[in-house]
Amino acid sequence: MTVAADGVEGVGGAVAHNVARSQQVARWLVEGFSTAEVHHRARESWGVSHRSADRLVAAARAELIRGWDVERHEMIALLLSRLDTVFREAMAAKNHGAALGAINAQAKLAKVLETLERMAKVTTRPLSVQPNAGMPREIAGRKMYLSSPEYMARYA
Repeated sequence: MTVAADGVEGVGGAVAHNVARSQQVARWLVEGFSTAEVHHRARESWGVSHRSADRLVAAARAELIRGWDVERHEMIALLLSRLDTVFREAMAAKNHGAALGAINAQAKLAKVLETLERMAKVTTRPLSVQPNAGMPREIAGRKMYLSSPEYMARYA
């Protein structure tokens, strides 16, 4: 068994070494470095070839995509569940406007998910969707946003 300069031991050390490097490459990509900049950093930091840097970038992107797929679906499921709770509570309180608002938001969220999934198929770049207050509604002669300040503070 051998010990590498970075303290990683044994045959599995090379695998652990590449995983650590791939994680660092992922951090650089998330920070916004271009592929060319990541290649340069990898060569400077670890003395790897251009081809090895390409492999590290590919592994990092694949891991970022896997993580994003899980997080995206979990977040959307959570939001849909919360909207369902709003709908049920609004119906119980006979607040039909709020109930319709929750249904509308669920429909828009489902459409956003479909659009995001199509976009994810054609890019390796991270995608993000964030809520906004929407268009103001006229209620009793006044323009009002139906999203509360608390909602925007929490999700924006």
